[in-house]
Amino acid sequence: GPGWDAHDVRDRLEKRLPDALVMTSADFASHSAKYWLFTTGAGASLIMSALMALIIGGVVVAQTLYASTMDRLPEYAMLRAIGASVGYLYKIVLTQAALAGLIGYALGLCLVSVIVWWSRDASAAPEMPPWLAVAIGGVTLLECLVAGMVSLRAITRIDPVKVFR
Repeated sequence: GPGWDAHDVRDRLEKRLPDALVMTSADFASHSAKYWLFTTGAGASLIMSALMALIIGGVVVAQTLYASTMDRLPEYAMLRAIGASVGYLYKIVLTQAALAGLIGYALGLCLVSVIVWWSRDASAAPEMPPWLAVAIGGVTLLECLVAGMVSLRAITRIDPVKVFR
């Protein structure tokens, strides 16, 4: 009834029904999630899909940043010719990578938030806990910075003299 502690009720029922599995709603939800994620093939499929999305996203970001860097190689060479350090050029590329990641993350989070809101009354409504949103943001930013580092190799090989030829 109202005002009763769920764990106390569970403990009392377990004593009265020793052969029955008695769970609170939170225990049942946790048990069900673990069952679907680790006992059935659905969890493995979900995890593999997430890993594939992460890999493909990383490759797309790396290629995009690399192409952008290659397109602007003459500008980077000019900056080197007028005295910009390689560290300064690294800062430009990594800032660009971080901004791309943050913009992509913000757009994705908005889309997911709309889907979660629209589905809030569904029988199996999706959830986006704050810790998961933060974790995804961190992984996205890290992935973009690592992808940005791929294009940094081209910058280290810039010959500033090329600009004056």
